[in-house]
Amino acid sequence: MKHPIRTTLLVVASVVLLTGCSTTQLFQLRLTVVNQSDGKPVPDAKVTLDTMGMEATKSDLDSPWPHDGKTDKAGLFIHDYLISPYPSDKPHWYLKVSKDGFEPVVIDIKLMPQPAKSKDGPIPLPVTVELKPKAEAVR
Repeated sequence: MKHPIRTTLLVVASVVLLTGCSTTQLFQLRLTVVNQSDGKPVPDAKVTLDTMGMEATKSDLDSPWPHDGKTDKAGLFIHDYLISPYPSDKPHWYLKVSKDGFEPVVIDIKLMPQPAKSKDGPIPLPVTVELKPKAEAVR
């Protein structure tokens, strides 16, 4: 190496700048899924939070794959998501909920303005989704 000190300083500065520019924030999705017709909980609904925010995959219920989980018997789904970088530079976060016998739902849940970074634990994201039963085919 012709300039070892300068090269070392450049490498250290690059590492500090690249790793120091990205922060993360923990969010906790607290989802309740109910039947739009009767208000009863919908168990086993498939849930995906797509934090990539790509319009091309908005309606693709399997993107990103694998899905994050399913609602429990009470129609509840609680899951922690780490968002990085924070504040997020993605235009949308899509919450995708589906279950056989119901119309799927895709909603934009990105908070605007984004809340301040929290040091006291995850930022809660309480969401209630009403799934509409599919109309039965007339024979």
